[in-house]
Amino acid sequence: MSCSDIAKEIYSKKLYLQKNGSMAPPRQIRARVKKYPQYFVIKDAKIHLSKSSELTKKLQEKKTFNLHQLSFLPHLHGEDGVKKKSITQVVSPDFKKGFMPWIDKNTKVLILGTMPGDISTEQLSYYLNPSNTFWKIMNRLFNSTDHFEKSRDFLSSIGIGLWDVYKEGIRKGSLDSGFSIHPVPNDIKGFIKKHKSIKYIVFNGKEAHDAFLKEIGDVNVSCIVMPSTSSTNTHMTFDEKFDAWTQLKKILKQVKHNSTP
Repeated sequence: MSCSDIAKEIYSKKLYLQKNGSMAPPRQIRARVKKYPQYFVIKDAKIHLSKSSELTKKLQEKKTFNLHQLSFLPHLHGEDGVKKKSITQVVSPDFKKGFMPWIDKNTKVLILGTMPGDISTEQLSYYLNPSNTFWKIMNRLFNSTDHFEKSRDFLSSIGIGLWDVYKEGIRKGSLDSGFSIHPVPNDIKGFIKKHKSIKYIVFNGKEAHDAFLKEIGDVNVSCIVMPSTSSTNTHMTFDEKFDAWTQLKKILKQVKHNSTP
């Protein structure tokens, strides 16, 4: 890519802005790149990854590794900049970042997915792909409104919170199989220790549970795996998924009873 193309890409994704909110000039990109010859090469007025760099080798080998291993990469920064983002996000347009946990002091049950899909990421909230039946199941299960925002308020009021196993990663598309670099997990163990009101974890699908076991391991709360509400779960009908998720009402009743003095 040319310096101009990279500057436009960085600006379009709001990875770096100047103090006045404008795009970084191409000459600034070129100046930054020239500081790191071990990672980048300028040839024919275009910027390329150095063939000898660790990142290039990893991507070419397509081996699984953790984003923390990319800490050797430089960061986009500057005295006149107001945003600082890892160069990893610039190198890969498939960088995805999850959401903050949606809980409050009354949360008793935490529902965990793997990581938000692209549609949810674009709309900045959980389970917003129309083909995902999560909200349809919740609304029917608790006789709540079909309106998304009110559904969120309702779940919060009955002690349900939402989060994901993974914090961020490089993933093409929305499927977990699209991860080309091992994603970074959330600190769920530390989170559970801090938020002692959480007594139960419900996994939205086997993939979320498998990721949890691989990345987190055991936690000192009860856990259960529910069928994935994703449209990729074609092995079950909606009614079958709904019947399985009815256990959530029993779990809520149980944890609330156990929490009663």
